[in-house]
Amino acid sequence: MNNRTINDDGGVFVSASNYSTGELTNCVVKNNIANNGCGISLDFTPFNTSDKSHLFTNCKISGNQTKSCGGGVYCFGTATYTNCKISGNQAKSSGCGIYVAGKGEATIVNTLV
Repeated sequence: MNNRTINDDGGVFVSASNYSTGELTNCVVKNNIANNGCGISLDFTPFNTSDKSHLFTNCKISGNQTKSCGGGVYCFGTATYTNCKISGNQAKSSGCGIYVAGKGEATIVNTLV
């Protein structure tokens, strides 16, 4: 991916509408530019349903740039990262690799950040 947006959500945006969740496996998300949530931006996960979570497995998230928070991933929800490599991302404010906002939760398993 090589995307650019003048707003938020550069590479991948997963919306909370209809209680959706995202599951990405063996993906590469790189070289995206956005104001917020550059590589992957996760809208809230319904916190009242514990079985719902965004899942990332064997993903490479790199070279993304944001003017605010969440260079690699901006997570406002629940997400699990397994066997991922999140590196070389830039954020001018917070969370070059992963930025967890609000009541968000991140579970990181065998992942390089």
